[in-house]
Amino acid sequence: MLTQSELLRYNRNMKLTEIGLEGQERLRSSRALVLGAGGLGSPTLLYLAAAGVGTIGIIDEDVVDETNLQRQVIHRTDQVGLKKVDSAADAIRRLNPHITIKKYDKFLNAENAEEIVSYYDIVIDGCDNLTTRYVLNDACKIAGIPFVYASIYRFEAQVTVFGLDDGPCYRCLFPEQPADVPTCGDAGVLGTLPGIVGCMQATEAIKYLAGFGELLSGRMLNVDLISHEYDHVNVPRRADCPACNGALEKVGDLPTDAVCGVSLPVATEPVAVPVISTTALRKKISAGRATLIDVRDNYEFMYSHLPSSISLPMTMMKKNDANGSYLEKVLSSARGEEVIFYCKSGIRSRNVLRALKDKLDQRGIAASSLQGGVLQWQRENPDFPVL
Repeated sequence: MLTQSELLRYNRNMKLTEIGLEGQERLRSSRALVLGAGGLGSPTLLYLAAAGVGTIGIIDEDVVDETNLQRQVIHRTDQVGLKKVDSAADAIRRLNPHITIKKYDKFLNAENAEEIVSYYDIVIDGCDNLTTRYVLNDACKIAGIPFVYASIYRFEAQVTVFGLDDGPCYRCLFPEQPADVPTCGDAGVLGTLPGIVGCMQATEAIKYLAGFGELLSGRMLNVDLISHEYDHVNVPRRADCPACNGALEKVGDLPTDAVCGVSLPVATEPVAVPVISTTALRKKISAGRATLIDVRDNYEFMYSHLPSSISLPMTMMKKNDANGSYLEKVLSSARGEEVIFYCKSGIRSRNVLRALKDKLDQRGIAASSLQGGVLQWQRENPDFPVL
């Protein structure tokens, strides 16, 4: 039964006939798990707490970084370096002292997913790791609970609900892992986008838990903030989906390996390109036997770059480098030496190399991509700053 304080707090909810007292009590007795206390998780957590969801779980193994604050509004500047689960829990506890908070300072993986997920009534997906998303999908299928999915990319987003009744699951839409796709850290994202989309996710969760409205099951909501256009596409359940047809008994039965990133339409198998380790690169730099090309944006290069690097942002390259201008800049920079492309994590540099590889091979120019990008360089050189 709701207390007098809770009746006062939630009275605007209960004035809605779709919710009423019964719906509010259902929210109070519900358990929701939010996977990721980042850009999507921030508004989701705040609005679930404000709505009165009784138990909220937060799972995130990361710490607050200054680059998060542009979009992860649940965290504060004075909390940089703090565990995200602690920062987020502090924010929603201050917002609503009536709720129960469970913190999981860990990765969701095949070993712990079933135990964690089965405690909850619904999961809200705010992660940006595809491996984790496949694990989450399978754990939710086994537990028989839905999860509210969203992915964001620059100014665009997708939102849907997977695993609801006879609706599709994540593997129905993405039976195979997407190829190299950029993270928010690589591609950038408008800070308001996860705010808008996270509120949409919270809305779907509240509708499900309180028992009203039509959910986005079998429909994908596409959001484009450049044009402010919103449209739906149907997402059917696949008859041959192994997660939906009974082949899944435990997490780990089906492949979950994937790269980090947002979920874009399934790509064909990417062309393999040569990669170079930071150890091997360091030797080449010392010997002066390679040309380093930084394909990150100009401001990233200005902030920090590897010794003797040349800035040629990937954004300068037209699709397939049709006019050859980017290739000519690479060739004039290389002066016949081996070319090593690099970016933040290795995704952009591999994509650039794929686009140019045949033409570089024709000219006898050896080229490779720095494995792990400057993030790997930073792991071995902690004083090296990275945006």
